[in-house]
Amino acid sequence: MDSVTLMWLLVIVSASIPLMMLGISRLSIYRDYFFLLLYFQAFIYLHLAPTLAASDIDYDLRVLYVYIQLGCIILFELPLTLIYYHSMKKARLRMQRNRIELGLLPKRQIFVSVFLLICGLLFLYLLVQYDLVYKSIGHAALANRFVNLPFFVWLDYRLYAKAGAFLVCALLIILFCRESVVGPKLVTLFAFIVNLCIYGFYVLVNSRLESLVLIALIFGIILYWGKKGVLRKRISLLSLIGLFLLLLCVLRVVKNIRENYPHHDELQAEWFNPLYRIKVTGTPLQWRLNGVDLMAQVTPRALSDGFALGKAWKNPLFLAIGPLIDPGGAKELKLKLTTSAKSYLMANYTNLNLPDYFSCVLTDVYGNFGPIGFLLAAFVLGKLCFYATKWIQYPGSRISPLLGVFTMVWILHFEHAFISILLNFIKYSPALLLMLMFNPLTYAHSVKLESVRLLKGTQHSS
Repeated sequence: MDSVTLMWLLVIVSASIPLMMLGISRLSIYRDYFFLLLYFQAFIYLHLAPTLAASDIDYDLRVLYVYIQLGCIILFELPLTLIYYHSMKKARLRMQRNRIELGLLPKRQIFVSVFLLICGLLFLYLLVQYDLVYKSIGHAALANRFVNLPFFVWLDYRLYAKAGAFLVCALLIILFCRESVVGPKLVTLFAFIVNLCIYGFYVLVNSRLESLVLIALIFGIILYWGKKGVLRKRISLLSLIGLFLLLLCVLRVVKNIRENYPHHDELQAEWFNPLYRIKVTGTPLQWRLNGVDLMAQVTPRALSDGFALGKAWKNPLFLAIGPLIDPGGAKELKLKLTTSAKSYLMANYTNLNLPDYFSCVLTDVYGNFGPIGFLLAAFVLGKLCFYATKWIQYPGSRISPLLGVFTMVWILHFEHAFISILLNFIKYSPALLLMLMFNPLTYAHSVKLESVRLLKGTQHSS
């Protein structure tokens, strides 16, 4: 049988796993919304996009595609689904029983809202002042610009650029809390709109994936924390169609900007029109979303010389703390564009001489440990998705929603390396710690007491 035909059969098999689980009511579009987003990305990056790109590669590489895609189904997609499902099944009744109603402490709500408003405006200032509005991944000029930034400017920029989705979603959760005083709620609403516009514009200009993650997260929070909240049992077809069309529009706008901006001196308003016709063509989308090709190119040398066994993670692990203990060494790695696990794999296992290449969350675990690495990724991502969903949908404490959103932000980045996703929990933890330190969420009875105190204080002053 032709290798391309086999690849299409594997596409059908991969798609049938969640569809079968939905058909026998083991998964629910509403309840398991975030897991289905994660699996959908796996389906695109590991099966649909590589299969669409198969006509452009030679026969030997296509054969490797087939083996890797089969391994992904057996060692990643099936275990991922089963780990998540069984974790959710065992905990579902307990989660529903232990779910608590959360309210807000008005003073903390105002403080957090104003603080995040200032953070968003500061980020906007840094974008304009240091010409950071547009970044093109893999270019030496971009690396030079970043390493020459003042340390605290780089720290503020990087923290908000990566944790902005978490901060926007945290404001949305605060906004949706049912017991909220009108004045603080208006402050939170204003802070949310400003941060959404600033961060939304930034990711729309720079990243297809982060734009989609932001929209998917906002939709999920509206789903679980909106007017009906947990009383809702299903997602309407109209909502799904609207979400799908919005995601398509975002993909088109990001593509317009990414393809045209390098040939112009400034952004043009017409690029934000999803119907705008691109005049400059770049890499086809099926290649940009091809998460199998680099694994296939790594395979021949890995089989002869052995897999990296963790060596591909040396530079990313160093860079997690390198800027603090060895700024010179960290700067050198950034200038050489060898900061990622895939840069090690490309240099040592392929003939590719490029600053960047298409990959996914399985690329570095495969390059380090071979197919057995798929099982590691399946276990970690399955468990993280379960806990994040539980914390967002059925909060058991006042910190649960913030922990859930912070976790979900990273695991939905399927395009990123596995080690990068894990290190993001450490590198951007200051954003989480700040939110937990001044967390305005509290138990509903505490809100009533705080509101009574505020009311008595107002009456006394009058």
